[in-house]
Amino acid sequence: MKMVRSLFLRMFMMFKWTGQPAEILEQTFPSLENGGFVVVEWGGIEVNEPEGRT
Repeated sequence: MKMVRSLFLRMFMMFKWTGQPAEILEQTFPSLENGGFVVVEWGGIEVNEPEGRT
């Protein structure tokens, strides 16, 4: 059996420690019709300041 994706959803998040609480706005995404095999990829990275910057 060969699986062929009908939908590919990729989410990538970037985050950074600020030392303080931060207000984050809720993200909204459009509804997607699913008619078969769906691939969902989640990932992210921590953003660091370059050396010498604070």
